[in-house]
Parts: sequence; C-alpha cells; structure tokens
Amino acid sequence: MSDDELDNSERSLFGVVIELIALTCKMVMLLIGNIFGILASLGMLYICVKLLA
Repeated sequence: MSDDELDNSERSLFGVVIELIALTCKMVMLLIGNIFGILASLGMLYICVKLLA
C-alpha cells in the first residue's frame, strides 16, 4: 500500500467522521427544539387551565 492510497483512505474516513458529527448535531438541535416546543405547549395548556379554573 503506497502513501497516496493511505492518504486517500484517511481523507475519506475524516469526511465520514465530519458528516457523522454534523448529523449528530442536527439530531440534537431537532431534539432540543422538540423539547422546547413540548414545554411551551404544556405551559400554554397549564395557563389556559389555570385561567378557566
């Protein structure tokens, strides 16, 4: 295996790792957004119940 082949495989592995990290960040951001959305909905529901009760 020559140095060029090694360099190419290292580069592609690096790209895969970066893509995985980016994907993980996206998933985390979506999850955080969903949690905030659910909390906001529950908060609104709680306020409405308090106002009606």
